[in-house]
Amino acid sequence: MKPAAGQPAMPPPVAPVLESEVGRLNAENELLKKRLFDSQDEVNRLKVIIDSQDKTASKSDSDQSGKKSQSRYWTEMEHTRFLEALQIVGPKDVKGIAQIVGTRNATQARTHAQKYFLKLARMKKCAEEALKNGSPPPPPEK
Repeated sequence: MKPAAGQPAMPPPVAPVLESEVGRLNAENELLKKRLFDSQDEVNRLKVIIDSQDKTASKSDSDQSGKKSQSRYWTEMEHTRFLEALQIVGPKDVKGIAQIVGTRNATQARTHAQKYFLKLARMKKCAEEALKNGSPPPPPEK
């Protein structure tokens, strides 16, 4: 049957295969919407937790005003990460070193590097002198 003049043509009937595919896609779409909603809830829940921890941390920071929050001395783990950073970014990129170490800033990384290279030079000099004198080199410093 042809449509009357001026009326849009009716689409042909959708094949049963396409109908089942459309149904499957609609179900999948609903599932994805639910997962998105659940994920948004989880993000909001985590934001609340982070905010409360930030408030707690800022309280403890203000309680410790005048106290240093970080030790003056580098831990073994920090020094290990420092050595890894030297191999990755080189000795001149103190910002990169600080970023890899994670717990120290660029100034602290620079001064640690200076002291470390002075120590290496001192150990090398002692070893060379020991070889000249025929005595065993001194044990490495800690």
